[in-house]
Amino acid sequence: MSRLTIIIDRLVAFLLALALIAAGILTAVWGVNRIDPFTRPLDLGPIVEATGRSWWPWAVGGAGALLLVLALRWLFSHLPHRRTGPLKLAGTGRAGRLLADGNSVAEAAAQALAAVPGVRSAHGRVLWERGQIIARLNAAIDADADLAGIAEGADIVSSQLRHVLGRDDLVCQVQLHLAGRDRARARVH
Repeated sequence: MSRLTIIIDRLVAFLLALALIAAGILTAVWGVNRIDPFTRPLDLGPIVEATGRSWWPWAVGGAGALLLVLALRWLFSHLPHRRTGPLKLAGTGRAGRLLADGNSVAEAAAQALAAVPGVRSAHGRVLWERGQIIARLNAAIDADADLAGIAEGADIVSSQLRHVLGRDDLVCQVQLHLAGRDRARARVH
């Protein structure tokens, strides 16, 4: 959630709490006969008159559409954001900022992983997950690939990725899956 979403949530919760407290106090005072707000009949004439006007359905429809848009915006603002944006590199001082696009670096690491024998293709990206920066490399491997060699290559690429970004809080995950059949792939017998 963004900072603005948190502020709006807290403001709405505060206003709702105030309204509930006021309703509770009014109900408690009314219950012990200290105040009787219904001593005279309520006059609903202006409300009944307004609902009979030609603009009333349009106003209610517009208000409903606005509430729907606001509700959807509120729900979508609570979805977790997994993008990281530029990552601050080691050596960043007061005089300047050293930033790197994490996804570009992860994609370069994935291309290095794709060069390991037995790996057909690889893709990488950097994302936030549970408050931690994760570089996720997805690799498609051959069914007959040497897993020990691929694991060694993945370890080397992961350590290089961590070294390039210079971040101790970076976790590198390498996910392997079998590549689909490719009939056009040349086979050497």
